[in-house]
Amino acid sequence: MLKAVCAFIAGAAAMIATAAAQWHEVKTENFTVLGDADVDKLEEMAVELEQFRVFLGIIHAGKLMPPEPVNVPVYILKDERSYLEIYDNEHSGGVYTNRIETPIFIVNAERDGTNSLVRGQRRDRTRQSRHFLKHEYVHHFLYINGPDYYPMWYSEGMADYYSSFTYQGGIAQVGELISMRASWLMYDDLLDWDRVFLSKNYWRRDEDNGPLTTRDVSRLYAQSWLATQYLMSDQDRRARLVDYLQRIQVDTENYPEKFNEAFGVGMEEMGEEIERYLSRNQLVVMSYNLSDYEVSASPRSRRLDDWEEEMAVLYAKRFFADDDAVADIRDRLTALSAQRPEAVRPLVELGFLERDAGNGDAAERHAARAYALAPDDSMVLTLKALTGPYRDRAQMLESAREADPANALAHYEYALRYQSSPSEAVLDAAIDAMYGSAENETLPLLVGKLLIDLEYYDDARALLVPISVWGKTRSMRRAAEIQLERIPAT
Repeated sequence: MLKAVCAFIAGAAAMIATAAAQWHEVKTENFTVLGDADVDKLEEMAVELEQFRVFLGIIHAGKLMPPEPVNVPVYILKDERSYLEIYDNEHSGGVYTNRIETPIFIVNAERDGTNSLVRGQRRDRTRQSRHFLKHEYVHHFLYINGPDYYPMWYSEGMADYYSSFTYQGGIAQVGELISMRASWLMYDDLLDWDRVFLSKNYWRRDEDNGPLTTRDVSRLYAQSWLATQYLMSDQDRRARLVDYLQRIQVDTENYPEKFNEAFGVGMEEMGEEIERYLSRNQLVVMSYNLSDYEVSASPRSRRLDDWEEEMAVLYAKRFFADDDAVADIRDRLTALSAQRPEAVRPLVELGFLERDAGNGDAAERHAARAYALAPDDSMVLTLKALTGPYRDRAQMLESAREADPANALAHYEYALRYQSSPSEAVLDAAIDAMYGSAENETLPLLVGKLLIDLEYYDDARALLVPISVWGKTRSMRRAAEIQLERIPAT
């Protein structure tokens, strides 16, 4: 009898675990939102991202933007356990990164970081995860429709500012309080404002001054958000902000002077104005009437089976895999391939995994199997090109590009293959890759190099000068400088 009870309890626990692990996929025109969070939440966030995308297009370019080059995967995970299974960082509630072929967003929907300061406002985990998604999507959107490079305070401040976006009844609003930023403004000393406005480096890896403390990074984010909120809350200040950004895109010297020319005050004086604005405790919320634009979305939802769930998890894990994780991913992808020998996706992921790990023979075997199953698949052709004989690479990449004109990786590899013999066709391939991908280091530098090789010097300067100043890493800035030095003096 005891064994029967124990067996019943074990079976019930297994059923509960299975039920708790249900994964769904929600597709819209530009996003694939998936995960084990409640399907209603997945649908809500998919629709909100589509609405947000329309808003950014109107604000950024005054028009509806073309669709994303590739459907963007967004993982919404219900708790810490699910989140850590994909991204093993217990100090993080969300992460955004990209490979050349696609970006990826991952969020822990239950991570509460709001620390609400508003009396009566409930701590809202959903609000925090949505804030993160919209913040990171601003970076993605502005680059994919640029590429644009800006001072860190503007880049991060604008992402925060727009992440407060809400939409109801045709009206979009931005500018509401972001509690996790405001707490640093209220309970800590502020950094000198010229330090904020002059910051060029990616704050989390400041090569010039060494790694910054968590406290300093938090204050830089908070003051950047506040500065942007202040400048965006008034029509004249918004126009002056645009003027400043234009000045420093074409003239990369004397930032304090350019700042004063655009705003009519120095950096520290602007900081004093911003602090007075904060002391009034009345943030200006901006409203935009979008009723003339189509901002609806039609999410298509479906339940993933166990095989699809495992494939989705492993696909995301490969973005962040270190050496210790590679063996586990390899074993699990191999098991998936054995369960469905006709499936191409596990073989493609295994091929790229082994290629990245330096296992050329294994990568070529997986590519050959995938090619036998799907010889017209663009990503299969790309993998085959990168793992097969070098003499066949050009033709395979041509076929991959023809099979899917949105395959940024195929365009990039083709341009890389022929960069030593630059031509208009090679430049076009590099440009197709740059505008089809959110990767913002390797691709623009390759395009800049080819522009100089083909003597498009003005275009090269327009692309490379901002990178040489505002690129996130010293190596990226230096690479842009080296290319600019190749331009003949006039």
